[in-house]
Amino acid sequence: MRKKKWLIIIVIIIILINIILLLVPRVINFSKLVSDKLTAQVGEKYNADINFKDINLTTKFLQLSNISLKHEKEVPVFCKTIIFPI
Repeated sequence: MRKKKWLIIIVIIIILINIILLLVPRVINFSKLVSDKLTAQVGEKYNADINFKDINLTTKFLQLSNISLKHEKEVPVFCKTIIFPI
């Protein structure tokens, strides 16, 4: 009986961890955090403005769609989609 009790406790802990890992990304908007950080770093390092229409962040890749990079003195550069493996 004691072994069954420990098994139930371990299963409940694993279920709780899975629920937390599913809910945290929905509560915290990681896409917004990544886009703000990326825009700030590109602007600081290259002295340029970067804009993108859509950002898709998963555990396996980061996908940026409809990217435009505009330097102060140069013609804007446009790109359709870029996928970065993580």
